[in-house]
Amino acid sequence: MKNKHKRQFLNNYKWYDYSFLLLAMEDWLDNASKVTIKKGTHLNADKVAKKMKICAELCRRIREDGPQRNEVFTERNYVGHFISEKFSYQEKRRKANLSLLTTMLNKHLLGFWD
Repeated sequence: MKNKHKRQFLNNYKWYDYSFLLLAMEDWLDNASKVTIKKGTHLNADKVAKKMKICAELCRRIREDGPQRNEVFTERNYVGHFISEKFSYQEKRRKANLSLLTTMLNKHLLGFWD
């Protein structure tokens, strides 16, 4: 990558944490899905574009679920003992979205260009 393009990329996507990668992936997948719908040359262009849009939406969801503030305290009774657990619905949703995104990319990434 030439210095001009590298500076432009780093100015658009600040790399202080993982969200820059998710933002870059989201932008690329969204633009690629639009181009695939408009200029798709293969038979399954609509299906591939739909998968790209789903991956872009998952990237957006993971990126926007920031620090967890929805902490819920519960008490469960295991054999007479009271255990207080702290968990977050937002963290569970984020992990589920991340798992789905990695599964979809693992399965379909090489098929995006067919």
